Amino acid sequence: MKRPAFIALGAVLIFMLDARCVSQCSKKFDAIQTGMNESGVVTLLGSSGYNGSSFQLGHEQGFEDAYKRALFSDSVKYLSWDRGMDCVFTVGIDGQGKVTLTDAGCT
Repeated sequence: MKRPAFIALGAVLIFMLDARCVSQCSKKFDAIQTGMNESGVVTLLGSSGYNGSSFQLGHEQGFEDAYKRALFSDSVKYLSWDRGMDCVFTVGIDGQGKVTLTDAGCT
């Protein structure tokens, strides 16, 4: 196989694996309900890549409504998972450790 064809095949395989990962994470993310315990979220999605006090979906442009929902939510901390193809899944947690907000953004 010639080098350009091998590189193209590799890129297609990476894209397919990335899309599969996003799809699997999306299904698990959809199972998260308001009021669920933080520990239940971590059980579904695994350890988050971000755990902090500010809402993050990669960038604000195009997701202004999500940032507004976060601003007016009871969330005191946010957990985020970056799942390839520029997809970020974020969960807001209140002071009692319960889910108050879920949002996902893919570009």
